[in-house]
Parts: sequence; C-alpha cells; structure tokens
Amino acid sequence: MSARILLSFGLFLTLGFLAGCGEATEHAKIVPVSGLVTLDGKPLPNAHVHFQPMAQGTENPGYGSYGKTDAAGKFSLSLNAQATQAAGAVVGKHRVAITTTQDDTKYDPAVGSPDGSNPKAKAPKEIVPAKYNAESTLTFDVGSNGSDKANFDLTAK
Repeated sequence: MSARILLSFGLFLTLGFLAGCGEATEHAKIVPVSGLVTLDGKPLPNAHVHFQPMAQGTENPGYGSYGKTDAAGKFSLSLNAQATQAAGAVVGKHRVAITTTQDDTKYDPAVGSPDGSNPKAKAPKEIVPAKYNAESTLTFDVGSNGSDKANFDLTAK
C-alpha cells in the first residue's frame, strides 16, 4: 500500500474514533427537576441542593446539577456544565447533597476565610447535618419526564 492510502485510512479511523467521543451530557436526556427542602418541618431557605449522577458500570454519567432554595424552601435545578445552559438534570439515579449556612449573606470572604487563614471573621456555621451533605446517603431517581417532587425532609438530629 502506498503511504498516501495508509495516511488516509489512519486519518479516517482517527476521525471516526473522535466522532464517537464526547461528553456524556451531549447525548443524555435533560429533564426539569424541582422540589422542596425542609429542616425539622420548616422550609429551608438559601440551601444549596446538588445532584450528582451515579455511574452505572463504566459509563460517564454526565454533569451534575445545582439549585438554591428560595425563602419557601423551593428549588429548581440547572445543569453544572460550562458549555451548556440547561435547566434540569440528566435522567437517572443521583447522589444528593444539601448544604447551607446560617445567614450566608453576612459572610464576606474578603474579611475572613473558611479555612482560617484570615481569622478576621469566622466562616458561617453549617446548619444542615453532615449526613445530608459531606456524608450524604440521599439519592433521587430522575425519571424520563423529570419531577416537581424532589422533596427532602431533613432533621437537625
């Protein structure tokens, strides 16, 4: 075979391989997800709600999603993708983490830092127990039609 044919064949294989590669989210179905977060039966305002898809086997599950609760504890998710501005989450099972701080509007990173390197101000106190964030075992199955019932009833103890 001539070098030209081998080069063309190699280029064709490379392009075919690259066409099959890409972010999982490009092909994943994204659906609307919203819900309510309560702590001890009361709406939890200013909570950060994170959904991270759980991998099934070796596949890339796609981007996670994020939302912030309003004064009534309600949230809607948006995809955490740099190139994609989409509302919702990818279909499938997600690990859920919920965090917040007491009055996070008063914390100024220029005055104090959470790691203590600038002790002028203390970092705000986390009011959601670790079992719902750093040590979370919360999960939520996002169905193919999405959900407006992604509700989480948390307890302080």
